[in-house]
Amino acid sequence: MKQKRFKEYRMLMICCVLTCLVLFLEVPAVMAHNLIRIIAFSILLVIALSLLLFRYYIILDDDYMVNYRWQVAAMLPYVIDYKDIQSITKLSKHCVEIKHNEISKVYVINSDVLMDALNKRLQKEKEGS
Repeated sequence: MKQKRFKEYRMLMICCVLTCLVLFLEVPAVMAHNLIRIIAFSILLVIALSLLLFRYYIILDDDYMVNYRWQVAAMLPYVIDYKDIQSITKLSKHCVEIKHNEISKVYVINSDVLMDALNKRLQKEKEGS
């Protein structure tokens, strides 16, 4: 089955705010023709846009799921095996709670789509074992 990817909602919002903030700070530098600040903010803008577009995807593969959680001061990925999942509960439009060896909350843009995909993967896992 093809790998499914869902954008992590919390980091999507943080990256959007960061991108807007850098753009807001870059405008006065452009107006003042301050080349050093323009270059610095342009580099920050490229970093923020690359985080926004290419990072922080929740991945559903055939045997496992990759999710993100806060560890100290960073958002780090971790793997959840389908065989360890005990239950899935929809908490809100953007949040799904997964009970496995611990309790994890998954934040996505549309939790219904994630629930459907996850239930299909779990059904395949049960049929396979």
